[in-house]
Amino acid sequence: MNEPKVRAVSAAVLAPAALGAAWLGGVWLAALLAAALAALIVEWQNLARPPGGLGPLAAALAATLALASFGEIAWALAAAASGSAATAALAWRRGAPAWPGAFGPVYLGAPAAAIVWLRARPDDGFALTVGLLLVVWASDIGAYAVGRAVGGARLAPRISP
Repeated sequence: MNEPKVRAVSAAVLAPAALGAAWLGGVWLAALLAAALAALIVEWQNLARPPGGLGPLAAALAATLALASFGEIAWALAAAASGSAATAALAWRRGAPAWPGAFGPVYLGAPAAAIVWLRARPDDGFALTVGLLLVVWASDIGAYAVGRAVGGARLAPRISP
């Protein structure tokens, strides 16, 4: 199957799942975010290769998502920041560069916590969450379409579509 067809099939499956989780909120949204974070942990490991493997990143993101799900957004962000600090300290101790992997917990955890926080707003949480999803989807589709139409050198040839 060619790449545009794979993307269309993925969108046909994932968009309803995301919208359904946004509608239901709570544990359903947290479960979808946990699944997405699990995939992102592996991707971050392949891109940044932080010392210590997946453990520190996975622990920080699990704590971040759990705390955000219980409405503790400040503690959730603190967990993400602590995960970044722990990853940097581990890298420093092993003599490895800290910056590539250390940003993972904040880079992945803060948006997940923000989505949980946004959806938890009692009056307009669902509408704001759907609005955010639409903006992200539109920008991703637009970037892909422009990149395919314009062509040229890829920014990251190893991972760019």
